[in-house]
Amino acid sequence: MNRKRRQNSEGFTLVELLLALTLAGLLSLSLYTSLFTGYRSQQKTEQALKPLREGQLALEVIVADLSGALPPKGVLAGPFIGLQQQSSISGQLSSFLSFFLRPAADLETAPGIVKVEYLLSEEPEPKLLRRLTVNLLSPEEPEPIEELLCQPVSSFTLRYFDGSQWLETWDSTTRGDCLPVAVEITIERPVTQDSAENKEHRIFRRVVNLPCWSAPSDISVAESQFS
Repeated sequence: MNRKRRQNSEGFTLVELLLALTLAGLLSLSLYTSLFTGYRSQQKTEQALKPLREGQLALEVIVADLSGALPPKGVLAGPFIGLQQQSSISGQLSSFLSFFLRPAADLETAPGIVKVEYLLSEEPEPKLLRRLTVNLLSPEEPEPIEELLCQPVSSFTLRYFDGSQWLETWDSTTRGDCLPVAVEITIERPVTQDSAENKEHRIFRRVVNLPCWSAPSDISVAESQFS
C-alpha cells in the first residue's frame, strides 16, 4: 500500500497536466500579444517617418547636384534654366530646373559632364523626378535616366537669388551666362492619407549656395570663385 502511494506521488494527475497546459497557453498568448503590439507600433512609427525620410533624402540629392553645378560656359556645360510650369490637372505652378554638372568620379554610370533635370510629374500621382542625361557627345540625343525621388508631392518650387533679390525663374542665356548666387528649394508632401480637405502636409525647405557662381562680367570663372 505504501509503495502504491509513493508511485502516485511521483507522477502528475490529469488535472495537474491540464492546469499546466492552460498556464503555458496563457503565458504564450500574453507573449504573443506583447510582441504583436510592439511589431504594430514599429510599423506605425516607420510609416509615419517614411515621408520625412523621403523628403529629407530628396533635398539632399538636389543640394548635392546644385553644389556641383557648372558655369553655363564651355564645350559641354549648357545653360542653367529654371522655369515655372502650370499643371494641367491642378492648375498650380511648379518648378522645372535644368543644368549641367560633373558628378562624383566613382559614378560609373555617368562619367564626365552630365545634364540634370528636376520636375514634378502628375501621372498617375504627383511625384518628384530627377532626369540624368549622359554621353552628351553622342550623335543622337540619348534617352535620359529617370529616377523617382519621392511620391506623392504636393508642390515643388524653386527660387533663385541674384545677389540682391529672389527671383521665380532663371535663364542664364539672358543673364550673362552666370549661375544664381543661391537656390531655395521647397518640397511640400502630404504625410496623411485622409481626404484632400483634411490632409496634413509637411514642408521641406533648404537654401544652397552655388560654389561656381560668378558675376555676369568679363571676370573669369576662376577669379570669381576665389574673389
